Amino acid sequence: MSAIRSKCLLYAVWGVLLVVICGGAGFAPAALAQDQKEEKKDDKKDEKKDEKKTLELKAARKIEFTTDEGTWLSLDISPDGRTIVFELLGDIYTLPVEGGQAKLISGGMPFDSQPRFSPDGKWIAFLSDRDGGENVWIMKPDGSDPKQLSKETWADFASPSWPPDSNYVLVSKTTEALAPYELWMYHLQGGSGVQITKAKAAPKHSFARRKISLLRAPHWCVCLQCAVSPVANCPPRSQDR
Repeated sequence: MSAIRSKCLLYAVWGVLLVVICGGAGFAPAALAQDQKEEKKDDKKDEKKDEKKTLELKAARKIEFTTDEGTWLSLDISPDGRTIVFELLGDIYTLPVEGGQAKLISGGMPFDSQPRFSPDGKWIAFLSDRDGGENVWIMKPDGSDPKQLSKETWADFASPSWPPDSNYVLVSKTTEALAPYELWMYHLQGGSGVQITKAKAAPKHSFARRKISLLRAPHWCVCLQCAVSPVANCPPRSQDR
């Protein structure tokens, strides 16, 4: 009986050891796989954070061409009178005043426009949608050290300019469709900006009762009546032919 008990005890010990060894071998890969999945999730989160900092669009194809002219350009001349900065198709270039090869200083997917030298010649102010929405940016004359000044998610900017001290960027801005542009000032060191002008609110007219009628065929004419003032742009009958 003692021999049988010893064998049973030995088998039990071996069984426990096998369970521990096999279980550990089975659970180790599962734990490793779980850790890898969590690492991938963290990497994806980091990638998404990085994507939010820049323009999310990706180029589908690349087109290259050579030109010596352009239209609808915004340009400025450096304070020392030696360099022209201009935009072409959403990219910003510099060019010697006497002519020569244009140098790309800001390009890629963002649409950069309306560059303007600071009076001290140390910065170029420009508009860019590189963060997903149009905002005011500055960069060094060689395109380095770009810095975002305004933090708008939806706005329309125009005509950036500088005061004589080169510490601020002045720009026209509107944040509503069909709303007037207001003059804003942004400091180079950051901040939310300071509004300089404030336009009077436009009267809100209701066009709910607008009526449109088509009269006197075959000479079609639109007669418009609204709650504010009736308008009839139909010619007198004497002018009908």
